[in-house]
Amino acid sequence: MQDDGDRDGARIWYISNGVRGFDVNTLPRCRAIAKATGNRCKRPAQKGRRHCGVHNGTVPAGGPKGNKNAYKHGLYTNEAVKENRLARELLHEAEDFINQIIHGG
Repeated sequence: MQDDGDRDGARIWYISNGVRGFDVNTLPRCRAIAKATGNRCKRPAQKGRRHCGVHNGTVPAGGPKGNKNAYKHGLYTNEAVKENRLARELLHEAEDFINQIIHGG
């Protein structure tokens, strides 16, 4: 194996078949700390992040914004919710107006 460059201070090695790999011992470590023991996690941090895959959490689940894959009826889309809210407000205003006419308010 031969040393070649670095990634955030980590040495890059060429493995025998020519595949680039990292020397795991020199990679930046996860910064998570155990509540019970106070010891830091010993796993390498994910590339460009401060924590490992266990402590970093996952990427938010679900499809991207505007994803139509799970779209069935549109009852709970943002537009439908806004329309229902507006209709409810108009209905309340109409009820208040009718009550004022009937009761002479």
